[in-house]
Amino acid sequence: MAHSSYKTPPAWGHDLDYESWKTEMEMWDAVTDLAKEKKARAVALSLTGAKRGAARAIPLADLKAETGAKTLLDNLKFLFGRDIVDEKFHDYEMFEKLRRGNKPNTEFITLFDSLYQKLVERKLVLSPAVLACKLLSYSDLDERDKKLVLSAPPQLTYEDIKSSLRRIFSSSVASMSVRSDATRYSDHKGGASVCIRAGWEFKDLSTSQYQIQW
Repeated sequence: MAHSSYKTPPAWGHDLDYESWKTEMEMWDAVTDLAKEKKARAVALSLTGAKRGAARAIPLADLKAETGAKTLLDNLKFLFGRDIVDEKFHDYEMFEKLRRGNKPNTEFITLFDSLYQKLVERKLVLSPAVLACKLLSYSDLDERDKKLVLSAPPQLTYEDIKSSLRRIFSSSVASMSVRSDATRYSDHKGGASVCIRAGWEFKDLSTSQYQIQW
């Protein structure tokens, strides 16, 4: 395999805030063999939109200097970054606003983990019990299902509640599948209300067997 010189800096996409992009920049800086006096210009050329305009506003002589990369990053942080308190609150607010809604269970738990890891990086660490309670609260379950989740684990820990949630959702999907199949074979007395709820239309209710229009 050919050796990569890592001369191209990481792109600053719309999905990255300043601190996340800076972390990628630091990793790139550690592995690139690009000369120090060229790094700032390489980074400037990798930027787009308003960020590239901000880089162009810096005198070329400053970008050519060995400290050019630091000068560029300091300017970008001033214009597009948030201070540390702002960043902590922003990440916590994003975590608090999370709700499962219509998301699949696996996607919801993965997103919950991802947002919480950002809090950990900001040193905003929750106890296992509090984290478990938030996971259950944000899952949008009704009271019956919440009690089922809480009845399964031996302790109120995040991993136990996460495992219990997965079991509850899996059994719910399986139960829905069984109920759906059962409605196809409903008899005359018991089938009417179930089949109507499923969205089926009956042409003739006077016969002993229902005629179903799909």
